[in-house]
Amino acid sequence: MWKKVRSFIFGQSMATRTAHHERIGVAHAVPVFGSDALSSTAYATQEILLALAVGGTHTFSLALPIAIAICLLILIVTISYRQVVEAYPQGGGVYNVAKANLWPIFALLGATSLLIDYFLTPAVSISAGVEEITSAFPNLSDHRVSICLLLLGFLGWLNKRGIREAGMFIAIPVYAFITAFMAMLAYGMWLIYVGHLPVLNVIVAQPNTSNGLGKLTISVLLILRAFAAGCTALTGIEAVSNGVGVMKVPQSKNAATTMLIMAMLLSSMFLGLTVLSQAMHVLPSDNETVISQVAGALFGHGYFYMTIISTVVMILILAANAPFVDLPRVQSQLAADKYLPSQFMYLGPRLVYDNGINVLMICAGTLMVIFGGRVHPLIPQYSVMVFIGFSITQLGMCFHWKNEPGEVSFRWLRLAINAIGCVITTIVFGVVLVTKFMDGAWVLLPATSLVVWLMIKIKSHYIMIEKLLTLRGKEKEIEVHKTIAILVSKVNRSSIHALESAKRLNPRKIIALHLAFDEEEGETVRKQWQKATGTDLRVMTSQYREIEEPIIEELKKIDAEYSDDRLYVMFAQIITEHWYEHLLHGQNVANIHKAIERDPDLNPEIIFDDFKVGART
Repeated sequence: MWKKVRSFIFGQSMATRTAHHERIGVAHAVPVFGSDALSSTAYATQEILLALAVGGTHTFSLALPIAIAICLLILIVTISYRQVVEAYPQGGGVYNVAKANLWPIFALLGATSLLIDYFLTPAVSISAGVEEITSAFPNLSDHRVSICLLLLGFLGWLNKRGIREAGMFIAIPVYAFITAFMAMLAYGMWLIYVGHLPVLNVIVAQPNTSNGLGKLTISVLLILRAFAAGCTALTGIEAVSNGVGVMKVPQSKNAATTMLIMAMLLSSMFLGLTVLSQAMHVLPSDNETVISQVAGALFGHGYFYMTIISTVVMILILAANAPFVDLPRVQSQLAADKYLPSQFMYLGPRLVYDNGINVLMICAGTLMVIFGGRVHPLIPQYSVMVFIGFSITQLGMCFHWKNEPGEVSFRWLRLAINAIGCVITTIVFGVVLVTKFMDGAWVLLPATSLVVWLMIKIKSHYIMIEKLLTLRGKEKEIEVHKTIAILVSKVNRSSIHALESAKRLNPRKIIALHLAFDEEEGETVRKQWQKATGTDLRVMTSQYREIEEPIIEELKKIDAEYSDDRLYVMFAQIITEHWYEHLLHGQNVANIHKAIERDPDLNPEIIFDDFKVGART
């Protein structure tokens, strides 16, 4: 029954061999990965103007040079990340770059920046979109959090149906936003050309009575602050590097093309809006965004204005989609390296990492509830984490080009690009951290330290368990004269201990079972078991990565094959030293046990063979 309900909600299960059909091309990758970056065009210009407002309206003339400088930084970061996807086609972005070229602590810091950034992105973007909705419909203000959670749940459900299906749905509103935005810019530029552009305000130059040194100091600090504020335009530009694995072949080439298109769209839209806001003398306002002022002045508040604002709201909400694609893949790599629980490594029925999506929804939803679905308290933390990843990636790529063996074309040019990018992004990181520290960015210090510490402790635990369970070559060869089913996940001291325990029960026959997600993995485990015990291992292959159902079916076959005997099912279960370490192990065992108990056609005796980690056995 549950399987039918699940299939109805999330779609039919997909075989692992069909994974290549779920990969997406450039046309779908631009909206899937670009929604986060492109959404920043809705507020980046306004952030610059708000920062410059401290120095008076006469400083607004600096907005355009600052925007041009940011576009140059976008170009540098894009070129750098194009080199990243070529050098590291497996994805992972900052984590893989730092792991390969820097000390492990840099890899963990980079991974932590991604985790926190991706937890914040849905909370920030969906809350921003809902704020626009509640501004238009004030009666919905009391339901802000509920609307946020509803939209978050919708995106989670959509991505659980598969990356390709999510991409097809998201493509329409994202391309609608791009089309409407570009049409607005084109019309505005035409009005500039013919001399009919409306001017909203009269800006009068204000005298500055500061002395020369004080004036210079204020100007430099003001420009740095405005530059750092405008660098929110770079948020999400790295998303492609973390999700190369979902691209169609050739993956690196398609990922690089996607990044180039994203950068061109982002730069032209951001720079175009800044040019129009300068020419129209737009002033930042708490009541109306820059894009709303520009669109209202160009088209009035009629149909096309509402179309533009509607697409802006949609892009702000859909900016939350990129983490649903990227974060679970990053978590799977961290889990493969034993920095996160192993449950994050496994694909779900629709070839997506369900556990990663679940955790993202829980964390983002918690932030929405805590902060009441409001954006402002989350912005300081959001903008800081982006540049940690940028700086570490650029630094790692510098060492990559320096140490890459053999002939590398334009080695020193590539290194120079990354070095310049590293210096600039590090400076921006410092400015953002200092300016936002007392606004709430300080919380990132303990949060980052806690996440890094947890990942180190998780890896230490897994290393300890692996060391204690590793076969030492002293285990006795056991003869097969048993009638008992042992579920074997790995060949280690725990599974060997279960085999010895089964022998002491004196069954007629022992049947060792292993569930694999592909034939190669199953054959590897079978050979390991054969070598360690001299006995056969019956391997089941689950193409749809289901765990409980294939095991249940195999147990039914064994029960029918030995119908005169009482069926025993033995689980090899490790007992850890601390209670909280149990969360990292044995979840599949519990699920299989429950499935056996629920099945009306199976009534075996269940045996848990406990293996205490550290015991001298």
